[in-house]
Amino acid sequence: MNAKVLILDDDQAVNDLLDEHLSAEGHRCTKVTSARDALAELAREPYDAIICDIVLGESDGIEVARQGKKLQPELVVVVVTGAPKVDSAVRAMRIGADDYILKPFTLDEISAAIKRGIEKRDLIRR
Repeated sequence: MNAKVLILDDDQAVNDLLDEHLSAEGHRCTKVTSARDALAELAREPYDAIICDIVLGESDGIEVARQGKKLQPELVVVVVTGAPKVDSAVRAMRIGADDYILKPFTLDEISAAIKRGIEKRDLIRR
């Protein structure tokens, strides 16, 4: 399974780490550090999945995910956060997030979340 994955985190080191790991697994990754860039990318071309940090400085990653799902309804959304709050988890699930992962996460957690989300999407398509 080679997915096209958009990585959105305002921490470039996190973006680079996820890109390196997922690319080594065969995924095609694009990294962005702002909500504006993520939404522009989602409007420009199709993606299988987005890994989206919730706290993005000036923006809210859940809002990016919500708008991303409007642009691409089958988009697999994996939300990550270092500032866990019950309301953010509820908001993420309400917009259709496929997974909610707390930082610090393991790379295996991210890989598994992408795999599960895409498998679920593919089952629904059938």
